[in-house]
Amino acid sequence: MATEQANEWEQEPDELDWQDGGYKCAIRRVREIGHLCGYVGIPLDHELAGIHYDAMLNVDVHGGLTYSREGEGSLDSGYWWFGFDCAHHGDFSPETAALLGRDCRPDETYRNVEFVKHEIKGLIFELDIIVEFLAAWKEARDGKRGQDDDS
Repeated sequence: MATEQANEWEQEPDELDWQDGGYKCAIRRVREIGHLCGYVGIPLDHELAGIHYDAMLNVDVHGGLTYSREGEGSLDSGYWWFGFDCAHHGDFSPETAALLGRDCRPDETYRNVEFVKHEIKGLIFELDIIVEFLAAWKEARDGKRGQDDDS
């Protein structure tokens, strides 16, 4: 399997950007290590903008969220970005392996662009669920306040 993956990253783009609904999506390669990172951007006036990734405990994306901040550098400004990386235990990072003079080991998997796209799609789905939950919670809270005011 390692032979099939040997040069896959050389055929992939190092940067990819697209829109999915109201979300900006981006994939970036960390050139020094060779792994990919996935990002979802939301407008700065979005109710989740400004939330640190540590507060998003139940988001199920590869390796968990590892990034949240306003866009800078290659990520569009005017958006709050949530991101994850593919440099966790069991992930194959091509440049690190090259520096160490080794190939992909049997217990490692290179997380390619298609994998990262899939994870980004899942992250968008989860962000939508969080927004829906917050809206329902606020509606229930505000409805209860209205009932309390009538008493």
